[in-house]
Amino acid sequence: MTKTKKSNNGSTILVIGGTGIIGRHIVAASLDAGHPTLVLVRPTAASAAVDVDSDKAKLLASLVASGATIVYGDMNDRESLVAAIRQADVVISAVGHRGTVELDGQLKVVEAIKEAGNVKGSSNLSVLTETGAKQAEKCRDALANMKFDVCFSSPISRAKRFVPSEYGCDVEQAEEGTLEPARSIIAAKVRVREAVRAAGIPYTFVCSYWAHGFMLPRLGDPLVDRPPATVATVYGDDTQRAIFVDEKDMSAVAIKAVEDERAANKILYVRPPANKLSLGQLVRLWEKKSGNTLQKRYVSDLQLANQVQEAPFTGELSAGDGALDAGAPGCASRRSTRTSERRRRSCTRR
Repeated sequence: MTKTKKSNNGSTILVIGGTGIIGRHIVAASLDAGHPTLVLVRPTAASAAVDVDSDKAKLLASLVASGATIVYGDMNDRESLVAAIRQADVVISAVGHRGTVELDGQLKVVEAIKEAGNVKGSSNLSVLTETGAKQAEKCRDALANMKFDVCFSSPISRAKRFVPSEYGCDVEQAEEGTLEPARSIIAAKVRVREAVRAAGIPYTFVCSYWAHGFMLPRLGDPLVDRPPATVATVYGDDTQRAIFVDEKDMSAVAIKAVEDERAANKILYVRPPANKLSLGQLVRLWEKKSGNTLQKRYVSDLQLANQVQEAPFTGELSAGDGALDAGAPGCASRRSTRTSERRRRSCTRR
């Protein structure tokens, strides 16, 4: 379990949610970059995987075989969470987005980071780890005796970072006008951002919009699980674009960012220009590739809004409604002509 694929003496990275759809790619990118990589796994989830979920068991085994170290703990168990964080330099969260419970659970991660102290670079002894405190004392003694080589050969801290689970639109720009339940999910992400900033924890917020693995096989329709055979549902029109980013690419960029001081306390936008397409364009690309002409069923903003309100579970629909881009990093799709013009003016000002 302690084998590392390779080592570049970089930061040790702890991934929370490392067995999820996004998290597994982040773990792989971290290992590929040579970082000692820890994956937080709930003990109950691990035992259940062995007993019931063969796919989960295989995934855990593959992570270990690739060089990851499994660390048993739980976001809801303060002691185990703090212990896990104390083993890492960087904490990356990839918890799920289907509701607010897991996202709000990251507030406990923020508190655990504050308690652990080692992800918050500081010269204040009250927030240093035991090792950092000893180094600070050594530095203080060296300064008193003018032995500067002793002080500066033993730095107090390395670069630290927390990356909360986002990987979508810029939530602080997208909250207004987004429909429920996506609005509540976005609000939870905003709460986490606010808590991170208030705690003074170095961060990078990653905005990577629509994930290839989820949206491309569905041709942009979140209510299906495969490309359509005869009829494609097209949300919006060609003036409304979505940005599609491969999970592997996003993960590789995120791992590079946590070691780059230019990304410290910044929002990182992953927006390849060639990957910005309307859903209609996406369908036409599939037709060209497959050689199959599909019947199109167009859904306007108003129709989509009505579907969101009427559907028994509307998370995917409302998320899709909020992810179409009108020009700025967080602008959502248009709900009506009045909303469209208001948001277009807002995007222009940003």
